[in-house]
Amino acid sequence: MPEEQENTGETRATRETRETHETHMSLAAARAALTERDTRIAELQAEGEALRTERSDLENAHAGAVLKYLQAQRNLHPGLPADLVKGATVEEIDESVKSGLAVVEAVKSSLAAEARNNRVPAGAPTREVNVDALDSKGKIRLGLQQDKS
Repeated sequence: MPEEQENTGETRATRETRETHETHMSLAAARAALTERDTRIAELQAEGEALRTERSDLENAHAGAVLKYLQAQRNLHPGLPADLVKGATVEEIDESVKSGLAVVEAVKSSLAAEARNNRVPAGAPTREVNVDALDSKGKIRLGLQQDKS
């Protein structure tokens, strides 16, 4: 029986050695997986930061382009007051130009209609004298003036 105990002891020692080896291998694989995961996380974080920077640059470029478009529209429509041409996007600027042109056209039409209605004839107005309001001397003077003309 001592041989059996020796075999059992060796088997147990061999098994423990094998299990220890497997544990070390599993631990090494887990560490490698963690290192790989940490590397991937670092890569994704760097990529995310690069994308944020690119987005910021694009937003700045877009804002500059919109500002140039706004100025171009103001230059293109000098008859529009600058405060009517405004907006933070191309669509808003286009809409403000459209409504500004409508306002200017309405004002022009209104002023033209008012000018037509308030036309003053050229020359001096004719003088009409109320004869009933004149005294006798005034009536005589009026009659003499009319005879001269």
